[in-house]
Amino acid sequence: MFDKATIASIAKGVWKRAGYKGFFKGCFINLFGITPFIGLKLSLFDYLNSFWGVARDHKLFDIINITNGALATIVAGSCTYPSELLKRVWQLRGIDETVPNYTNLRVCCKDIYSKQGLKGFFNGMLAANMKVVPANALLFLFNERIKKWWGVQSK
Repeated sequence: MFDKATIASIAKGVWKRAGYKGFFKGCFINLFGITPFIGLKLSLFDYLNSFWGVARDHKLFDIINITNGALATIVAGSCTYPSELLKRVWQLRGIDETVPNYTNLRVCCKDIYSKQGLKGFFNGMLAANMKVVPANALLFLFNERIKKWWGVQSK
């Protein structure tokens, strides 16, 4: 497929096969997945922080923030994972021989559902969470730490 696995060779291959549109495969689907993911994640984190009501000077503040960030990410990721899977399938169609070249998303969803059922829309979620959850938990921790150092007040 690609002679050399460099960014330039891959970009050239994408340009030859699909033109400029090839660089935006899955972008539309991603917008429908990432927007609710971020909204849910931030809302759940704020809800959990207000539920526990722990002050920033509490000795367990960091552990509670990491835990709240991880829980918020797991719930938000679980709710929006099917859109992530569809985005990946849509990006790989026509490039990876193991992925059918679907004509539209409806056909793609019907195929996944008919072959694997509802469970098929959650394939790979555990691996995705193993990557995303620690990163987001630390992101929330550092965000709250920086707010604490700069003296930003919570509402």
